[in-house]
Amino acid sequence: MAGMISETSRLTQVKALTATGTDDTINSASVDMGADGGWDGVFFFFSPASVVAGAATAMHIEQSADDSSFADLTGTGITIEDDDDAETFGVDVYQPGDQYLRMVVTRATQASVLGEMYALRYRGKEGVITQSVTDEITVEAHVSPAEGTI
Repeated sequence: MAGMISETSRLTQVKALTATGTDDTINSASVDMGADGGWDGVFFFFSPASVVAGAATAMHIEQSADDSSFADLTGTGITIEDDDDAETFGVDVYQPGDQYLRMVVTRATQASVLGEMYALRYRGKEGVITQSVTDEITVEAHVSPAEGTI
């Protein structure tokens, strides 16, 4: 079934739901752009579960050559308004300069709850891949499924 998005990309939950907090920085787990033979791009996305009026919340992407010292990527910042509850925010990075990338969300002034964070790596160099159990996402793929009982 080559060509299906579930076979040619890797979707990974990079951070679980984060409890209410203020004045902190939440770093997702990093994604390895060299894994599975290498990936050309990654799309990070998340939805804030709850943002209190007056909250100062923002997200951006960082990269690292060694998966320990990270640097901000210019232009990847998004400001999340205090009325953006349950909206989805994403940043797509194509051909990054370093092997490891992560999403960073900052919270200040008022409480907010962050939803799960995800990374979708795409344009893999090895073609068809098998989704891993450790990705924490269950995937089924169907080509021209028949109508009937599920």
